[in-house]
Amino acid sequence: MIGRFLAVTSILAGFLLVVTSGFDDRNAAVVEINGVNAAVANVISPLSFGTMTMYWDQRNAALDFAQSNTRVSNIQASDLDLLQIQQVSRHGSRFPTDNTMEEITNLLDKLQTNYSSVIPHWLRNYSLPYNMSVAGVLSSTGFEELAEYGKRTRISDPLLRFYDICDRYLSEVKHNPNASAELKAYGRSSQMNESIAYLKSRLNLPKSAILTATDTRAAFAACAFDIMVYGTPTQWCSIMDQAFLNRLDYAEDLEAFYEQGAGFKINYEMAAVLLQDIYTYMKNFTTGNTTIVGNLRFGHAETTIPLMTLLGYGDRTKLLSSWTDEQVDSRGFRTSVLSPTASNIDFRLYQGKTDKKYYVSVWIQEVEAPLPGCGSLYCELSKVEKLWGYYLNDYKFKTACKKQR
Repeated sequence: MIGRFLAVTSILAGFLLVVTSGFDDRNAAVVEINGVNAAVANVISPLSFGTMTMYWDQRNAALDFAQSNTRVSNIQASDLDLLQIQQVSRHGSRFPTDNTMEEITNLLDKLQTNYSSVIPHWLRNYSLPYNMSVAGVLSSTGFEELAEYGKRTRISDPLLRFYDICDRYLSEVKHNPNASAELKAYGRSSQMNESIAYLKSRLNLPKSAILTATDTRAAFAACAFDIMVYGTPTQWCSIMDQAFLNRLDYAEDLEAFYEQGAGFKINYEMAAVLLQDIYTYMKNFTTGNTTIVGNLRFGHAETTIPLMTLLGYGDRTKLLSSWTDEQVDSRGFRTSVLSPTASNIDFRLYQGKTDKKYYVSVWIQEVEAPLPGCGSLYCELSKVEKLWGYYLNDYKFKTACKKQR
């Protein structure tokens, strides 16, 4: 039906979703992850790795989009003709970045140099199954995840890399040590100290061995990529239990919340430059100024999480380093749901068959999600324009991104 597509944009540099607080059964969804060794689900949940979580089918999961007041609309899908789809997606499963590889390598060197006689046998002669030549490159799984989205043809796009060119964000958040205060505090917390002690025990290290929170997160990442790239739980993941993963997963979410989510207003407001572009394509189609019916944009979690937060999706409750394990486990903000690899969001433009009005719906991870502030699955374009009014008409990216003096 849709035959005309704008050239697919790509970057090497997000998104997503509100859900999580109503996510009833994480283990039940494990079977929906394609390509993962079945043995993994019997040991740990593959949904425990923050943004390093593989894409999984959320269509049948119990999701809470925080829209409890969604009303039954008179408009149904059968009343509408689909005119245009715009999608923003995150890249698929990939190899670790160079920074992550370096942290895992440093941990490995520390263990093999100082504790080779006591660490598990598989680890004594272990070497990374990937090297710097593939740092950040899509794995074969990642290529498969994105095959249906088409080839990416452009390397860079300021609309998708707003986080790289917003000076105020770089100054106040990205390069500001104080912005990550909660993550650093969690790194010194009793939960993290217990996690470090647990990892030492599982590695057969003496209590006097020096392992840091960074080392512990590196081991966590090594497990995540063992599952993401190879689907195996028999190496790094074999020394971890679910309680350990839950705490490290929270550390990843703490970082994402304050660097990309609702932790700071600038994090998500700068995504308005992308929202403006998405809206422009919809509006231009309704006025006949474009015939583009498909616009696919590919980015990173740094792209998608801010945009979803801007739209009103996601739990904005501030994550704290002082939370208990019970509070951590019941939190609403989970990047493993919001932004697994290959996560995606659709903006779909429709026209009523009878009333000829234009409507918009939003789909997240292939799930139709009520647009916050609208209260129904299909929102009139005129109402969307009012809901997004400030960011469409008044927000100026260059002005907002100037460093504050």
